[in-house]
Amino acid sequence: MIYHITHKSDWLNTFGKEFYEPSSIVKEGFIHCSPAEKILDSCNNFFKHETGLLILCIDESKVRAEIKWEDLYDTGFNFPHIYGKLNKDAVIKTAEIGTDINDEFMLPEDIFI
Repeated sequence: MIYHITHKSDWLNTFGKEFYEPSSIVKEGFIHCSPAEKILDSCNNFFKHETGLLILCIDESKVRAEIKWEDLYDTGFNFPHIYGKLNKDAVIKTAEIGTDINDEFMLPEDIFI
């Protein structure tokens, strides 16, 4: 299972479409994803103080595009990148990402399938 963080509005804009194509495909050529243990780091590094976030739980075996695990930014950790649009039938669950009273991100426990 890999995970992708997006704005809820971006996901809802794919209603009725077969594929999800975020702006990162045009800008960078791939969709950023995270393994379970790096979701909160990704939230805090790239989405701090943002609201309306959604996490997509993606079954790697169902993704039609190529997935590469790589460390493109010298973090010392490989992250999954989807090189192409994401077929929505690979998304097995979505969940809203909330924050606590200290504005720290909290993940719903039921996303870890």
